[in-house]
Amino acid sequence: MRKLLVLTIWLCFAFNVLAGEAFSRGFEKGWKEGWRSARRNYSFTPFTPFPPFPEFGHDDFWSGYNVGFLMALEKANAE
Repeated sequence: MRKLLVLTIWLCFAFNVLAGEAFSRGFEKGWKEGWRSARRNYSFTPFTPFPPFPEFGHDDFWSGYNVGFLMALEKANAE
């Protein structure tokens, strides 16, 4: 029984890490595209900040992309 519990916890942890990785990749891609959109295509893109924690149920690539895109637009227009 104990082995089953440990296996279940490990699988849940591994699933969350993989889901967070997709969100992070989407956030990075969205950040770069959002910055280029606001500052023109040939501008230097600054380093991507750490992504925020995704909302529950919104931890896929496209959710990360949208969050990164909007954050980069806001930051680029504020500067």
